[in-house]
Amino acid sequence: MSLALDITVFDSAKIVIKGTYKLFSYDIQMDALSNATSSFTIDKNTNIMTGDYVAVRPNNSTHLMYYGQIITVDVDDSSNLMTLSANYIWNLLNGDIIVGSKSGDSYESHILKLTNNYINSNAGTNLLNKGLTNSTNTAFQVTSSDGISTSNFIDYLIRGFKLHNTVFEVTGIGQVK
Repeated sequence: MSLALDITVFDSAKIVIKGTYKLFSYDIQMDALSNATSSFTIDKNTNIMTGDYVAVRPNNSTHLMYYGQIITVDVDDSSNLMTLSANYIWNLLNGDIIVGSKSGDSYESHILKLTNNYINSNAGTNLLNKGLTNSTNTAFQVTSSDGISTSNFIDYLIRGFKLHNTVFEVTGIGQVK
C-alpha cells in the first residue's frame, strides 16, 4: 500500500497557497544528480499553472517530504484528473555562474553567498530568497585552470559538495514580508 499524501500548491509570484489536494498517484524523484522529474495526479483544477511551487507531505502530517516547481500540467478531461510534473526545488539553481579560483574557511558561506547572488539576479528564484543559513564551516579551495569561466551552478554545487563533504537541506518555504 502506498503512503497517503497531500500536495500544497503555491502561486509562483506571490508565494501564497492556492490549495491543498489529495494525491491519487505520485512518483517522487529527489536525486539531485539525475534531476529526474516527479509526477503527481490530482483532481482537475484550472487554478494550477506551470511555474507554481508544490510541497508534498503525508496526509494529516506537518512533515514536508518534497518541494518542487511545476514544469508541466497535463489535463485528462475524460477522467477529470490532472498530472503535474515537477522538478525538485534544487532545479531553481539550474543556470550558469562565473567561476574562478577561490579559497576560504567556509565552503558553506561561499555557497550561501553564491546562492544569494544567483537568487538576486534571477526573478524566478524568489522562493529561496532570504531563507538560507549555514550551521557548519568547511575549509575549501576551488581552482580553475581556465582562469575565469562559466559553469552550471548545479554542477558547481555537486562537485563542491562531493569534494568538501558538505550537505545542503531545504527545511521550509515561506513568503518574505
